[in-house]
Amino acid sequence: MPPLLSVVEDTDDYTRSIAGVEIDVVRTGPGSGPSVVRAVSTDRTMVSAASIRFPMLTHTTIGEDHIVTGFVKAAPSGARWCEIDLLPGMVLAYSPGAEHTGINPEGLDFSFVVSRTRDLQQVADKLKSDFRPPPSGEVHALAPSPETIRLGRTLAAHLDGAAEGIAPTDHLEDILLHAMVRILADDRREERIGARRKINDRRVAHDCIAYAESVGRVPSIRELCDAAHVSERRLRTAFAATFGMSPGRFFRVWALDVARKRLAGADSGEASVTSVAIDLGISHVGRFAGRYRAVYGESPSETLRSNRRPQPARPVLDVHGSVGR
Repeated sequence: MPPLLSVVEDTDDYTRSIAGVEIDVVRTGPGSGPSVVRAVSTDRTMVSAASIRFPMLTHTTIGEDHIVTGFVKAAPSGARWCEIDLLPGMVLAYSPGAEHTGINPEGLDFSFVVSRTRDLQQVADKLKSDFRPPPSGEVHALAPSPETIRLGRTLAAHLDGAAEGIAPTDHLEDILLHAMVRILADDRREERIGARRKINDRRVAHDCIAYAESVGRVPSIRELCDAAHVSERRLRTAFAATFGMSPGRFFRVWALDVARKRLAGADSGEASVTSVAIDLGISHVGRFAGRYRAVYGESPSETLRSNRRPQPARPVLDVHGSVGR
C-alpha cells in the first residue's frame, strides 16, 4: 500500500494523518510552514514519519494490545517526550496502555511504528529471542546506538520504498519487526534501556485537560487542583515536567486551539469572535486576538469570515488509505 503524504497546516490535520494511534494535539506558536507526515499501513505494522514545522504539545494513550516504538531522527533543543530530553538516534518504546506526552518544537523529525504484541511475539519465537514486552503502562528510553540507528534506517527504507510505489514486502517488514524484537529483548534491556519513567505528572496533566474539555472553557487553578486531586504546587510541578510550561500558559494556548476549531466550524451568523472568547472563559478579547494572530497568521475574525465563504470540496485521506469527500 502506498503511503499517505499529508501537508499538515494545523492540529486537526495532524491528528488525522498519524497512523495507528489516537492523539490529542495543541499548537503552541507560529512556525516556518506546514508540517509533513507520511504514513503507511500493512497487516502487521503502521508506520508514520513526521517533520514538525510548527510547535505543538501532544498526548496519546497506547492501545492495550499494541507496542509503539519511536525513532528520533532530528531533535532541536527543547524537544521532550515523556519528560525525556530527545537526542538524534534515540528510541523510545511504549508498552500497552502507556501514555505519551510530547513537547514538539519546530525542526523535530521522527518516526513511529505501531505493531501488535502478538506479531512481535511470533517473530521473537522464530528468532528464539528471550523477548517479553515491557510491563503495561511503561515507557523506556534507549540511548543512540548502532542498533537504534539500524532501526531508523529500516524505518526510512520502509517508507521510501512505498513512496516510490513499491508496497513494503514481507521481507522488509520482517527486518523491521526483527529490529524491534532485538531492541526490546530482555537480555539487552538492563544494558540498553534507561530508567523507567513514572507517569504521575502526566496523569495529573491529563486529568486537567480532560476536565477542561468536559466544561469547554479555561478552568481556574482551583478547579484544576480539584479535578486532579493535587495541591497548586503539585499541579504546577506536573505541568512543568510534562509540557515545560505553567498550567496557565498551557490553557492559554489550549484555548487558542479550541477557539480556532469553533470559529472554523461555526454556522453562518450564529457566532462571533467575542461570543467564542467569552464561552471559553477569555476575559480580554483584544489580547486573545493578538495571541491568535501571532500563532495562526490571521485574526480570529478572518478565520470566521473564511469559514462563511463557500469552500471547494477537498479529498480527505484516512490512515487506512481510503479517499473520501
